[in-house]
Amino acid sequence: PYLFTLSSMTEEIMDEIYKDSGVYDIGTDSPVHIEVGTTFEDLTKIFHILNKHHIDYMGLIEKGLALDATGLNIY
Repeated sequence: PYLFTLSSMTEEIMDEIYKDSGVYDIGTDSPVHIEVGTTFEDLTKIFHILNKHHIDYMGLIEKGLALDATGLNIY
């Protein structure tokens, strides 16, 4: 699959995550870290948004299991 790096996540995506889940602090320089107290429902919303925008939150690009879509204008 072609995915975008976590570090390429835009402010618009971060705003969408906050609006839908209330979670506002997702680091973009490392795998996703979720604070204690985040509900399963919120996690589901976050992962849905990340999947919708083809964000590689599992480090698949780094592991050679996905290709970086940055700059390819394919989505």
